[in-house]
Amino acid sequence: MHQLVSSIASHSINLPDYTESAEAEYNQKLTNQLHGLCMDANNIQYGNGMSKIEFCDVFAPGKKIFHVKKYGGSSVLSHLFSQGYVSAELLLQDGNFRTAVRAKLPNGPFRTMIPTTRPNASDYRIVFVIIGKINVSGKITLPFFSQVTLRRHYKQLTSYNYKVYVNYVSHG
Repeated sequence: MHQLVSSIASHSINLPDYTESAEAEYNQKLTNQLHGLCMDANNIQYGNGMSKIEFCDVFAPGKKIFHVKKYGGSSVLSHLFSQGYVSAELLLQDGNFRTAVRAKLPNGPFRTMIPTTRPNASDYRIVFVIIGKINVSGKITLPFFSQVTLRRHYKQLTSYNYKVYVNYVSHG
């Protein structure tokens, strides 16, 4: 298990270090650097309004979908991986979800990155960004249950042909 998780590639994009006091501030900094769109806490009502789903934290040119979380233990990271999985699965499988995402996007290039018909998953890059103390291998040691969740969702997302990455960001 650990071998698969540690072998997941990082996206080549250069992410800024975390120096902010809140995750929302970091998401805005990341948005600015990537010339993206901050979608943090911009929830989509789903399932007859019974559920709220965050499409992503930052949506960037090149169909890059960033999910960002500051390390906070197993439950926080497992939620991050599950959130990314649910969002990506709905993007592929549910036209109503795509319509709701498009409604949150401004007219122009961001809206056109989410088609009304089923998209081609291989066009998208899902990047899980984990903020925390970096170890000697340049990564963050994930709790066992988070590794289980990441492994399961990584396998499923890549079976859909999404490109999936895990990037680690230093928080001094």
